[in-house]
Amino acid sequence: MFILNLQPILEARGIRRPFTFYRKCGFTYAIASKISRGDVKTLRLDHLERLCMHLKCQPNDIIEWVPDEDYSIDQDHPVWELKRGTEEYVDIGQLMQDLPIDKLKEIQDAIKQIARKKN
Repeated sequence: MFILNLQPILEARGIRRPFTFYRKCGFTYAIASKISRGDVKTLRLDHLERLCMHLKCQPNDIIEWVPDEDYSIDQDHPVWELKRGTEEYVDIGQLMQDLPIDKLKEIQDAIKQIARKKN
């Protein structure tokens, strides 16, 4: 079964009030509430696109596959790539609060270098 798993990316982005974030993204109160509660059974493609645009991610970053007990699937099936492990995303902003300025400068330089490689 595919599920919408936004928690890791919200934490990584430092978003502490998901409902407010979804509303600012343009979702209606009802949809923002459903997404916040993890009560999404269907997701329109334009909603998926909106989430990806605002979170600066790909669908694979927020869609997770959870194996269904009712049937088995070959271990080499590509859908296994969407099964998440126990990786943990950290709130970088929170981590940086206690770092000295010189360490923050190192982080800033590293991020700039990574951003240049991306382009």
